[in-house]
Amino acid sequence: MSRSKGSASSTEAKTISKELEQLSGKPYKNNFDYLRLIELLIVYRVAERICEFPEDADIEDKDVTVEIPLIGNLTISPRKFHAQHRLTNEPSLHFNFRFEPLSCFKSDLLKAYSEKSTDLTTMAANLYSERLKELYNRLDGE
Repeated sequence: MSRSKGSASSTEAKTISKELEQLSGKPYKNNFDYLRLIELLIVYRVAERICEFPEDADIEDKDVTVEIPLIGNLTISPRKFHAQHRLTNEPSLHFNFRFEPLSCFKSDLLKAYSEKSTDLTTMAANLYSERLKELYNRLDGE
């Protein structure tokens, strides 16, 4: 069974959803749902990679690397924590994670560290500019 929408969601996910609402004019719920969709698409990529392994492969041989779009590659290494969990009688898994950022993300981080700025202001200005043009064109056409 999957978790309910919004459960175990971080404060950061909620904050980003609110910021997206302010920037794009799209409702908070839609933005939060998009973040959840991105999460599920990444998990889906993991499942796809796992399906490529032979059925008889040991769980410890199933390291998987997936791209977090525009950010970097995440490698997930499952490890058996218990050969047999007391309650489920199944192996209990723990994971090791390794992250390798993409060069564009590293460049953005370098700018944040060295210039204490980001391209967010420019992107927001472009978004608002497009929205104002659309509004003007609609008003002009009426």
